[in-house]
Amino acid sequence: MDTSFDPGSGANNVVRDIAISPEGKILIVGDFTTYRDNTCDHLALLYPNGDPDLSFQAWAGADDVIRCCSFDQLGRIVVGGEFFSYQGAYRGHVARLNANGSLDQNFTTDWYLDAAVDAVLPLDDVGGTKVVIGGAFSHCAGAERNGLAELNYDGSF
Repeated sequence: MDTSFDPGSGANNVVRDIAISPEGKILIVGDFTTYRDNTCDHLALLYPNGDPDLSFQAWAGADDVIRCCSFDQLGRIVVGGEFFSYQGAYRGHVARLNANGSLDQNFTTDWYLDAAVDAVLPLDDVGGTKVVIGGAFSHCAGAERNGLAELNYDGSF
């Protein structure tokens, strides 16, 4: 066991996924709304020793559970889950965040997805980063997708 990592009181509910940032910080997502008694709506960024990065804008984050997370080649964060909004903006189960946790306004999901997202995978390409999503959904923006869809660089379908 690495005793240099100490989560202290940790998250107040289930942690569902973990990703490592390009800087070596630890992103956790899940059912929790606090980490070490700090408000963080379903996601938190930690230093390698388990301390929370309090500059990360996780407050007023997702309105419901985040099930999965990943970093793209530019250090942005892609999250998926049961949520409908992030920082007050509709995002329908998938959102892209800036490295500081704020909502990336250049990635919008104004289409309808009929169930939660359980997996996200950024696909780095010469034109930008597309995102493949997986989950229990059967339709994305009215098109039959049966659990798998690819989103364009801007979040459009």
